[in-house]
Amino acid sequence: SKILLKRLYFNNFKGPLTNFYWTVVYNQISKMKKIQKYLYILLCMMCSAVALASCSDDDDPTNEVPEATVPAIGTYEFDNETYNILTGAYEDTGDYYSFIFSPLSPDKKISTYASIAIKKYWDGKEANVEDIYHNDDYVFVYEDPVHYYSKYRELQDGTMYIKHNGGNNFTVNIDVHLADGTPFFMEFTGELRTSSDEPTEE
Repeated sequence: SKILLKRLYFNNFKGPLTNFYWTVVYNQISKMKKIQKYLYILLCMMCSAVALASCSDDDDPTNEVPEATVPAIGTYEFDNETYNILTGAYEDTGDYYSFIFSPLSPDKKISTYASIAIKKYWDGKEANVEDIYHNDDYVFVYEDPVHYYSKYRELQDGTMYIKHNGGNNFTVNIDVHLADGTPFFMEFTGELRTSSDEPTEE
């Protein structure tokens, strides 16, 4: 500031070379201000260049990696909302056929699913859930990030039809109301993975 310059002048540069020292100091201060100004302008230009380069990279379609899509093998309805089935698997436990269906792809953690198990006695027969034994003739579990219907919650009503068509091919038709009355509906016929084919989470 001007006050500091005056103090510098009167305290340090008195004598025959006063004007010379004053000129040198003033010139140095002026140069520093110009250098700072140029550095600021240069910094702004560099920031602009980086921002433009980033935008250009974002717009470059060659850098975009398309997400792999998994074909749906069927659909199911939960609470009147339809979901694609991307993962389907079964297991033959001896007395039961067990199934799991999920709208999540096999490479994801299966956090949303419907799981059904039914005695082989009912293979090819329609079973009314009000006439068969819960957790004996059948088991039904549904889970998603918001809802959870454990195997201990008995279905209200509806029917199940399971048929082994040979090999890994099954028909699984479910038309039921869950413990709180929420509807669940599915009609599926097709090939299923075995449970040993399903990826495990590490």
